[in-house]
Amino acid sequence: MHHLHCLSLILLLLVSSVPARAETIKLSINTLAPAASNKTLVASYFKKLVEERSHGRILPQVMEGVDTSAVQAVQDLERHKVQIVIPEINDLRSLIPHLKIYELPFLYRNREHLRQIIDHKVGQELIITEHDHHFKLLGIWEKGTNHLLASSPLPSPVDTRVIGYTDKVERTSTIYFQSPSSCSTAGLFLVEKKDGWCEVTLPEAPFLATKSGFYDLTLTRHSLSCCALLMDMLFWQQLPEDLKVIVTDAVKDATDYARDLALQSDQDALKKITAEKQISLHQLNFDQRQFWRDRMLKFYSKTINEVEKSLIDQFLNYQFIN
Repeated sequence: MHHLHCLSLILLLLVSSVPARAETIKLSINTLAPAASNKTLVASYFKKLVEERSHGRILPQVMEGVDTSAVQAVQDLERHKVQIVIPEINDLRSLIPHLKIYELPFLYRNREHLRQIIDHKVGQELIITEHDHHFKLLGIWEKGTNHLLASSPLPSPVDTRVIGYTDKVERTSTIYFQSPSSCSTAGLFLVEKKDGWCEVTLPEAPFLATKSGFYDLTLTRHSLSCCALLMDMLFWQQLPEDLKVIVTDAVKDATDYARDLALQSDQDALKKITAEKQISLHQLNFDQRQFWRDRMLKFYSKTINEVEKSLIDQFLNYQFIN
């Protein structure tokens, strides 16, 4: 009995010395995208990274295909119903107007230039500062490059009429391309051509060509279509410091994955368009693209606010590495 009593004491001491397991933290992610989309695929990869690297201390859940608007999703974030939402930047223009800096047409030399800006100190400072007390901007995921689909090639803005335009309903400050066609969106920048045109990504070009009747695709690569990772600020503030590091690193790796998928989607779509031969492809040479860019930079200097001008100046002064 004495030996059994001693053994019980030893077991009790061993059990009491084992630290209590930290409470599991649940993390709901609304991608605002179908289950088969690249965005949901990247979110699932982010989920896997966070769960593995936190050793199960964080258990993310990807909410696939939730039918809500960007505004509703951000409201859910503010009400702590979800912890992360991933809306398109295009849909955030009334909530976080400065984010449009990532999608301004012809601002960046090429895809890699914008990627370097996002990763560089200038872009990181925008990510850190451009939020209110309700949410934190974790990062930017790209979807694909934007091009111009029209009834004829669009080598330069020489044959267009450029006027300023402000949406009378939303009074937004966002700069967009807009045409009289069915695929246009309201914004501050309006380019009109006789027969109209659409701004398209490569994967959506065949569908929009059939819908609009435009079969000339000028590969302008004038901007990237992107989405933003927004996290509930209260949730972020309550995370232990080591888990903040894990989430931040997982965002970086998932961002690289999103870039790989976006590039592959563009390449696959371009091969398909070329093979089907229903759409005529046109390239911009260096001088043509520079003409577009010079025209747009002059327009930005006259229409955007001082904060945005400062950001553009920093981006333009960034030493791009080819």
